[in-house]
Amino acid sequence: MSEQRRKKNLSISIVTMGCPKNLVDSEKLAYLLEKENFKVAHEKKQADVFIINTCGFIQSARQESIETILEIRHRNPGAFIAAVGCMSQLYKDEILQHFPEVDAVYGVEEYDALLADITSQTHYRFNDVTDRMLSTPSFYAYLKISEGCNRSCSFCTIPAIRGKLKSFPLEMLVREAKQLAQKGVKEIIVVSQDTVSYGYDLEAKSMLIELLRSISEIEGIEWIRLMYLYPSGITKSLIEEIATNQKIVKYFDIPFQHSEDRVLMAMQRNTTRLQLEKLFGHIRERIPEAVIRGTVMVGFPQERTKEFDQLVKFIEKYQLERVAVFPFSLEEKSPIYKKINIIHTPSSSTIKRRYNLLTQFLDEFLIKSNSKFIGQTVAAIIESFDKTERLIVGRTCYDAPEIDFDMVIESSSPFHFKIGQISKIIIDHVNFYRFYACFKKN
Repeated sequence: MSEQRRKKNLSISIVTMGCPKNLVDSEKLAYLLEKENFKVAHEKKQADVFIINTCGFIQSARQESIETILEIRHRNPGAFIAAVGCMSQLYKDEILQHFPEVDAVYGVEEYDALLADITSQTHYRFNDVTDRMLSTPSFYAYLKISEGCNRSCSFCTIPAIRGKLKSFPLEMLVREAKQLAQKGVKEIIVVSQDTVSYGYDLEAKSMLIELLRSISEIEGIEWIRLMYLYPSGITKSLIEEIATNQKIVKYFDIPFQHSEDRVLMAMQRNTTRLQLEKLFGHIRERIPEAVIRGTVMVGFPQERTKEFDQLVKFIEKYQLERVAVFPFSLEEKSPIYKKINIIHTPSSSTIKRRYNLLTQFLDEFLIKSNSKFIGQTVAAIIESFDKTERLIVGRTCYDAPEIDFDMVIESSSPFHFKIGQISKIIIDHVNFYRFYACFKKN
């Protein structure tokens, strides 16, 4: 960036693609730039400088990032555009060569260089930053506890993008959580590439339970939600901590990917169907009210009709309340790419058909699996008020923002409410990805 641009009273818009882990990076970047007196905003459509935090996990995400870059350039022909994040890490040279719309490209470990280029200051150490300019509503925030991953799933490009596991120091994360609580955050959502492995690179053991206990002692934090729990790392001790710690919501986000050994082996997952059955069975036995959110992939190499049918039956058997489905996407930076010609791979039409079949099945099935909550009193957080429909909108403690069910309460209720309030509500009925409820009278 030229000296002339630096000297202007620049407005900067940070546009975030992909997952909440990217969002945390964007929020820290925004905080540092605001400290230098730039006018910084998240997702603003007009600005002097755009920083686009790209996603590179799968082809469709990269395409969305590219389309966003082109749209921003079309709308802001004179702006300075910098691409950062995962796609920039994997395809830096290609972006510079083929997309003149982008003025500069930075990988995932080049935030210090980006800051220096914009601010002309070289003293910042991005990875040491704990404060942030939140882009989420003030009552919840994500806490990224580590970078990278030591696992070797054959479909995954994360190790190629983010490298090996690098856990952030526990005391740094506790300080960050305290700062979030001081901003009014009530719900901490713990994220990483591999949450259950937190601390293995620091003390050769998982430090996740220790971290959770430290966060739960922070005044103002009412909910702690765990995301991205690799199944083989979910120990009985962790389940017990979730069961007994009143601040941890009874919610298990488990990207188990598939239920059948033939496919799990091709995925290079160190789990088997038997291990998954024991894990889900133990969760159901120890915490009957818990919600399990599964992430599965259909159409992966080695998946035949038999394996697909068994996956559907597995979801039904364990009555999963939340399920995210992804069609297999072949990524050239993934380990499976080199083996694709020597193992059975479903056709693109078969992958699409299986994806449609499973999502259609889930539309009805999830209503049934969540009917257990009808008539139950649960905790919920108030997120907004829909003036058009005259409805109070929120989430139960069993739902993560953006990705799970929402909840509505008719505004004719005589109870007062405010945004960010956590209240007891009674579930009246459930429809497609939505709970309908009323406030519980004291």
